[in-house]
Amino acid sequence: MAETRESSSLHIVVFPWLAFGHITPFLELSVQLAKRGHAISFVSTPRNIARMRPIAPELAGRIRTISLPLPSVEGLPEGAESTADIPPEKAELLEVAFDGLAPHFSSFLAEACSGGDGSHNKPDCVIVDYAHHWLPPIADLHKVPCALFFTFPASMITSFSSTKRPRYETAMLARSSEPNASGISGTGRHRETAQRCQVAIFRTCDAFEGPLCPVLTEIFRKPALPSGMLAPHDATLEVENANADDEESEALLRWLDSQPERSGHNARTMEERRVGLQVARNEEDGSFDKEDVATTVRRVMVDELFSRDAKELQQILRDRTRQERYIDELAENLKQLGQN
Repeated sequence: MAETRESSSLHIVVFPWLAFGHITPFLELSVQLAKRGHAISFVSTPRNIARMRPIAPELAGRIRTISLPLPSVEGLPEGAESTADIPPEKAELLEVAFDGLAPHFSSFLAEACSGGDGSHNKPDCVIVDYAHHWLPPIADLHKVPCALFFTFPASMITSFSSTKRPRYETAMLARSSEPNASGISGTGRHRETAQRCQVAIFRTCDAFEGPLCPVLTEIFRKPALPSGMLAPHDATLEVENANADDEESEALLRWLDSQPERSGHNARTMEERRVGLQVARNEEDGSFDKEDVATTVRRVMVDELFSRDAKELQQILRDRTRQERYIDELAENLKQLGQN
């Protein structure tokens, strides 16, 4: 028998792409929703779940991990379950394996919707990632709506259409539009998933990028909702408790060092926000050397503009009241989605 819930609480299935740059913000979103009394079923593969940061004891009863076995694929190293485990050229094989999770997820969702899992009521919605083009049709069978969570800044959506790109980026985008070993291109995955979801969620806030969500609502022709910046609470708390600038810097560096590989910020977004500079790169292949890095670091250290704007951004991330409000509003929107 499913456990009794308050009528206002939700059961939300959360399923990120197999990369820690995605798993980490999806988990932080889950934590914030669980703090508001919602039940979370967090779906991933065994090794990725084992590598996630521990869930706080007080939330353990609300966040349940669902481990789906990743199918073996020829050419994919044994034990590789995330992009951190493979070189970039093998990412398409990880997508092949990921698509093989469809029947496992279908079985999980069918059982959850029938109440057979014994833990939670029927899911009210599924929060998916860009790669899940096959998932919304499965959810449709059970009348469970889907929301697509964009882990990157909202402004990147508009930057995709920019005509001012270095040649190495143009070539990369062209490759992402070509079908790979999985039978579909990365662009195709994103497009089909976005079309099949009822809502889009963006990891942004007005103070960071301006009021972009109303514009994106028009572009996507469906609600575009901000989640706030989802800065992990343990990082901001440690910085707030630092007694001096040196301690604050050390606290930030400790948190950055603890993050998985390939989970950093988008450099162009940081430059547009004037809190950093992109390292100059070769127009043809995108390469750079240590002198390019040194030159960029010197410019950032000397120019007071970067220091000033970085402190402003720091205040945005520290404003817990503002960030909590975004999550509160998102939770209310997800309730409405589940009721439609």
